[in-house]
Amino acid sequence: MNIEHDLTIIAGLSGVGKTHLINRIINEDDNFIHLSAGTLIKKRLEHVERDSLRELGSNTIIANQFLMVEQMNEELAQFNAPQKVLLDAHMLIDGHDGILEIPYEIFQRLAPRRLILLVANAEDIVSRRSLDASRKRPIRNSDELEKQQLQSAELAQTYCQQMGIPYIEFSSPDASALLDIIHSQGLGTHDDKCA
Repeated sequence: MNIEHDLTIIAGLSGVGKTHLINRIINEDDNFIHLSAGTLIKKRLEHVERDSLRELGSNTIIANQFLMVEQMNEELAQFNAPQKVLLDAHMLIDGHDGILEIPYEIFQRLAPRRLILLVANAEDIVSRRSLDASRKRPIRNSDELEKQQLQSAELAQTYCQQMGIPYIEFSSPDASALLDIIHSQGLGTHDDKCA
């Protein structure tokens, strides 16, 4: 039996606040399941530290994205009914070989109902990254991060248009506002079009 889950991808740069926002959404509506692309990959590559995944070569990073899709599908296969899923992901990886865009095929295989790009002031991202000693992230200045956010936005908009799903750019820590947006985008339907 192939169950069609309601997948929302929440993408954005590392340090933009995706996990924090998703946790706040789940505090308001515990009907959502939170999955993280990095954690899904890590489950398939137990011998590799999560934050070192971006230090691998481009071909390995791309191959790992396919592993992420497989792991997500495996985890969701345990449910007998459709689930509301929030996937914490990236549009691009700031890796050892430079900036690597996640291929369209990955998003196509994920089959999201909507894609939300979380953005923030680049200076705030620099600050968050410097204060978070629990993560190993590339050191980038605000100009570099702003360019990455713009590249992520262009890529997300293109992919949404190709998939025929809503693209939502969000810049607030307000979980209630984002929940309202998700619900107004037709939670559980495929009738929405890219905004």
